[in-house]
Amino acid sequence: MDSAERAVFALDIGTRTVIGLVCHLADGKMRLLGAEIIEHGKRAMIDGQVDDIAHVSACVGKVKTSLEQKLNIKLPDVAIAAAGRALRTRMVTLRRLLGEGEVLTTEMLRNLEMEAVALAQAELNKESGERAAFYCVGHTVSRQVLDGYELSTAAGHKGAEFEMTLITAFLPKIVVEGLYAAMDGSGLEVGSLTLEPIAAMNVVIPPELRMLNLALVDIGAGTSDIAVSRAGAVIGYDMVTVAGDEITEAIMQAMLVDFTTAEKIKQNLTEREEVVFVDILGLTQTAPNTEIMAAARSAVDLLVSEVTEKILAINETAPTALFLVGGGSQYPELTAAFAQKLGMDEHRVAVGGATHIQRVLHGTPESAGLESPEYITPLGIAWTALQEGGHSFGTVTVNGKKIRQYSYEGVKVSDILILSGYYKYEQLVGHMGKPLRFYMDGRLTTISGELARPAQIRLNGEAASLDAQVSEGDEIGFIPAVSGVDARRSVKEAAPAYRRFMVMVDEREYYAGVWVLRNGQFARENDEIADGDEVRTVEILRFGDFAQLIHLDPQQESYWLNGVPAAAGDLLNPGDLLTSFDPAREAEGRRETILLELNDKAVRLTPKADGSAYLLLDLFNYVEKDILERRALGLRCRLNGREAPFSAELKSGDAVIIE
Repeated sequence: MDSAERAVFALDIGTRTVIGLVCHLADGKMRLLGAEIIEHGKRAMIDGQVDDIAHVSACVGKVKTSLEQKLNIKLPDVAIAAAGRALRTRMVTLRRLLGEGEVLTTEMLRNLEMEAVALAQAELNKESGERAAFYCVGHTVSRQVLDGYELSTAAGHKGAEFEMTLITAFLPKIVVEGLYAAMDGSGLEVGSLTLEPIAAMNVVIPPELRMLNLALVDIGAGTSDIAVSRAGAVIGYDMVTVAGDEITEAIMQAMLVDFTTAEKIKQNLTEREEVVFVDILGLTQTAPNTEIMAAARSAVDLLVSEVTEKILAINETAPTALFLVGGGSQYPELTAAFAQKLGMDEHRVAVGGATHIQRVLHGTPESAGLESPEYITPLGIAWTALQEGGHSFGTVTVNGKKIRQYSYEGVKVSDILILSGYYKYEQLVGHMGKPLRFYMDGRLTTISGELARPAQIRLNGEAASLDAQVSEGDEIGFIPAVSGVDARRSVKEAAPAYRRFMVMVDEREYYAGVWVLRNGQFARENDEIADGDEVRTVEILRFGDFAQLIHLDPQQESYWLNGVPAAAGDLLNPGDLLTSFDPAREAEGRRETILLELNDKAVRLTPKADGSAYLLLDLFNYVEKDILERRALGLRCRLNGREAPFSAELKSGDAVIIE
């Protein structure tokens, strides 16, 4: 069949069923070549996600094989859709202070875009608790502001402060990988991927109608997908995990039947006024439709309430009109329930079906067997693939790991590395270490940060840059960039003359030397200097400066330096001894500390409590024991080289020999 060469194989993998259509484009509409629908034999899909990959693959394989046999063609690839709940969006704003005269280049703006996408990716990954839990499916710069003025493009402009806002869109990794794995298991390549609510919108609410404020709800068995349009664009998507199965389960409970029987009862509610069925006890029962619908009303109310809440969250108010599609949309009372909950005229809530299908399909939907609203989404998947080509997650390899990417048009190495979630922005570009600027004794000093080590990239074995274009199947080898170390300086490194030493003042320890003040405070040699610090060296080497530092007042009290009266200009050295002496108390007999030599050893005599003078006799307490033992034989005492009596008075600097 020649037309089959240009045909698209579309699959709608629902919670209860798998629907396959083969269509091709002719004269602006689709022509149906074949259709197949089968039910899952078990619960293989949960809330729009593939749960049992093997089972879903088997079902898809059956649909594929049946259509290939009917049409006598091979179907190597397929168009599919992900549930609307899978889409996650993030709005991210980045602000940058610009240097004087700095120009916003195209490269700088692109780097900011990648940084914003990486930030959004990190937020989603943090929420999910997994690494690279989401695939980015695209991003759009929505706003650029320079110094308070909004620009359509900031490239080439100069200013002080720049702000960029992006809208980023992501699909959970588990959704994409599950769908692809199911397709791989059935021997199919994914040629196109869209979102279920987008597919349904393209049939029921085409672009020319999106100036109107319209909402669409695709009610399946396990999920209800939501999309809203306004002012020419789709403004939001969402979903709830309440759909047709909740109504079926309510009927099970009320009528005491199994799930399959309850599903048949639900489907027959629109065909007759009462339903006959066999309950789990084997008894044949007859129940009027009104009784069954009354029993299921709580489930209907739950569905309507949750969907309405999502619509209002997106749109803030009731839309102008609401379309219901999908198999679950056929349940009686749904349109009235939605109208009442949203405060809308009931005539503005409609079930999509044949009228909408006829916009995109040749012939009548009835003749094609596609008049049911459950065919809206699979037709939308086919229509989207034929009209727009859809999108596909192709594969590239990064350091041996396979990465799926949503479309490769215009994609660069940097995009793959950032959007994959495996690498951070700074690992791609690398930053030079921050410089350190401080004032040293009044002069501005700048220490440069360390240079970054650039990333190493190989694309299919050849050296490449971050801007190199990537195609599906490429292999990327990547060694991340290493940012330079920020500049650092310690107080000792900034002021090599820094030194301090100990001086004793009346038996207390103090420090003198070449000190460093950092922002007016004394600093230690290992203290780190911060950007903008004011650093100043201060010499505290003379007695006058030292006295001022530790708040001594030589005007009120005299000081001796190593036993000699101290003067303001005297240089201090390590281990110096300063002692105080109050002239006012000298008249009362207080004497200074005496430093002298006894038998060639230094002796320090502190003033006596009564202020009396030290005599030669007092030194017997300091004489070695063996000398004192000879006292009976008589001791000889010499003071400053001359023999002296035991009553001789001592003073600092004396040299005494006792033998």
